[in-house]
Amino acid sequence: IRTWGDMNARILGTGRQATDNVPIKLKSESVVDALYRLTRTWSEIDIGFGVATIQGVREGDMLNVKLSIGQGKNVFGAVSQRVEVPKEGMIGDLFQPFPGGGSLFVGKKWKIPTMTADVTGARLGWLYASVTDREEILWRDEKVQTMRVEIRTEPTEEKRPTHISWCRSDGVAVKQQFTFQSLVYDIVFLSREAQTRGQSIRWGLDRFESRK
Repeated sequence: IRTWGDMNARILGTGRQATDNVPIKLKSESVVDALYRLTRTWSEIDIGFGVATIQGVREGDMLNVKLSIGQGKNVFGAVSQRVEVPKEGMIGDLFQPFPGGGSLFVGKKWKIPTMTADVTGARLGWLYASVTDREEILWRDEKVQTMRVEIRTEPTEEKRPTHISWCRSDGVAVKQQFTFQSLVYDIVFLSREAQTRGQSIRWGLDRFESRK
């Protein structure tokens, strides 16, 4: 499972302008076995002046995690840690905490286990998802009936959601919204394309380096 993103983010700055445009490149890769159990995961966030990398290899119910920060081939620091993998765990990234699919109805709630990392190491956290309403939105110049899925860092619905997904009846998120550095970003689903095995391999070779 591979995710690749390239964007310019408006980061709150301290210079003459209220915000600074910073290029961000996101890559993530997860490998599962025949029973869809996670075997290893890797993600990299490049913000130009530094790169943060998270690598994880599963051993039984534990995930051996390594977090490193550097630039190019220079590594400024790294920490390793073992964290427990929940049986109901899932893999995602900053842009897609809710992958879609499944039966949705107003009032449905569930927890999403997440792995976060900083200079002190990796730790297990939780996000709290709830379907709050049916909502008609404008998507690609047409009105679409969706389910509104709100995701928070705390179980109470009084707290402002960090992510909102508008999902079609088939579970596909046609639009997402998330907050970063006090700014709101929208991600809109445009199209889905079926690829042959050869096309998928070429796509990966163009964007991902070979790792052992």
